[in-house]
Amino acid sequence: MAVVVYHADADGTSAAMAPAQAPEVEAFVSTLGDDPETSTSALTYELLAPIAPVAPRAWLAALGLLGGLGDAARRHPLVAAAARQHGITALREATSPSTCGRR
Repeated sequence: MAVVVYHADADGTSAAMAPAQAPEVEAFVSTLGDDPETSTSALTYELLAPIAPVAPRAWLAALGLLGGLGDAARRHPLVAAAARQHGITALREATSPSTCGRR
C-alpha cells in the first residue's frame, strides 16, 4: 500500500495537484490550501503518531514547520515543545540549511 503525504507541487509552488496528476496510491493526504497550513513533516508526524513510536522525532516535524511557516510556526504545539527541549535558536539554525534552496 502506498500513501502520499503532499504539501506543494513538485516544482515547489503552492498550487494544488490536480487529481489526474496524483500517483496511483491507496491514500493521498494534503493540507494545501487549508488555513492554517501545515508542513509535510508535521502532517506526516500527526498521521504516524497514533500507530508508531515517533515522539522522539517530533523535533523533525518542528523543523519542517519552521522551515515552511517561519516564526508563525512558533505557535504550533510541536514547535513549542521542541523549542522548550532544544531552544528556538538551535531549531532555527538547524532549519536554515534545509530551506536555503528556496532562497
